[in-house]
Amino acid sequence: MQDLSPRTQRIIVRGLLIRKGRVLIVEEATRGISPGEYYDLPGGTVSFGKEPSEMLEILFYEQTRIPVVAHEPFRVTHRIVEHGTTHVIEVTYRVTMESSRGKKKVREFPRIKWVSVDDTGYFFSTRIPESIELGTLLC
Repeated sequence: MQDLSPRTQRIIVRGLLIRKGRVLIVEEATRGISPGEYYDLPGGTVSFGKEPSEMLEILFYEQTRIPVVAHEPFRVTHRIVEHGTTHVIEVTYRVTMESSRGKKKVREFPRIKWVSVDDTGYFFSTRIPESIELGTLLC
């Protein structure tokens, strides 16, 4: 019998900002995980019809209050979630602080942290440290 469950695709963009050997991460609210236990790279879901890199710049700023410029994507991953009904495509971009504000000291907000590029203890998924490792090789 053919499965007639609706199938969807979701595109997620993430930004890798590395500064002085540290990477910026944001606390993620994830079902079944207590606050402060899961962090990810800033970003989120691309709205239908939006340019992914522009959407990333908007989402990054909303989450961190740091204006950035998205450069070339350097990693694309995909996975099937939600009982096999959703195909998630995740694109990770290298980002830099917007040059007009890049020299200012960046304060930490409650939902963001700067962690060493070698520190993988904050992440629920291995795809995040793998993206950071690949991104540091490209910088």
